[in-house]
Amino acid sequence: MNLPDLRSILHRKFIASKVSLLSLHDPIYVSPKASIAECVKKLREKNIGCLLIMENGNLNGIISERDILRQGALLGAQCVRLAAAEIMTRDVKTIKSNASIARLLHMFAVNGFRHAPVICEDGIKVISVKDFVDFIYLELTKKLTEKFPVEVVEYSKVDAFFAQTVSVLEPAAPVVVPELEPIREALRRINDNSVGAVIVIDHDQRIRGIFTERDYIKKIACTDTDIETTPVKKVMTESPATAQLTTSVAYAFNLMSEGKYRHVPVVDTEEDLVGIVSVKNFINYLASGILEELEKYK
Repeated sequence: MNLPDLRSILHRKFIASKVSLLSLHDPIYVSPKASIAECVKKLREKNIGCLLIMENGNLNGIISERDILRQGALLGAQCVRLAAAEIMTRDVKTIKSNASIARLLHMFAVNGFRHAPVICEDGIKVISVKDFVDFIYLELTKKLTEKFPVEVVEYSKVDAFFAQTVSVLEPAAPVVVPELEPIREALRRINDNSVGAVIVIDHDQRIRGIFTERDYIKKIACTDTDIETTPVKKVMTESPATAQLTTSVAYAFNLMSEGKYRHVPVVDTEEDLVGIVSVKNFINYLASGILEELEKYK
């Protein structure tokens, strides 16, 4: 018997429902002339992943943790000399609040976006790919109110889906860095592999920690930390939660949503690292199964 697919569990109403019914957030704005130090300060204080760049009432760009890491990290302390306009993403793709959730999912999955400005009647809001995954998790675990008109076809099928192993999500090959390597090497591997995190390992190839874009923003960016000599183990997040290949989707989903993780290392029964799952895996999994529906709402 074939196990049910999450993409067949949600009723088509999910595809046609509007972005306005999701949890949207008020954005934090900075000017194009704002220093990277100012941008980093705001990201840290608000614990958010992006800022909107506004000038004369116009949305000029968006600057994210990834933008700062990709374009400023290897400069070390010199990155403070940069202005937001120098590294922001221009030609920002926005979405209207009355657009279908299908279009939003399309933006996230096909374009690789992690944040989307939402044009509402009362101004601009922001939603992230993590917000979207949280919504799916909460809906399917019946924690939302009846406000949202998503229909789940059969909750027995939902239970069966969540009982499947994380292998259905096709964990990505992990990018690793030895714990004694300098921070610069970890940053280089993140940049070269276009990933959001590297797994930090010891000499026995065991997981010691994880180093993410958010770790960079919170602990290193615009500080006097010497990225040439400081080992990555000094700034990594130690002992990250892991999932096994036999772990249920429910457990991994719970780590992502309620545990506030964006990346979860995957290990085998011997605790050897074999992969990594992120919010992107969930988005890609959803999108791949309903691509035909998405095309109707582009």
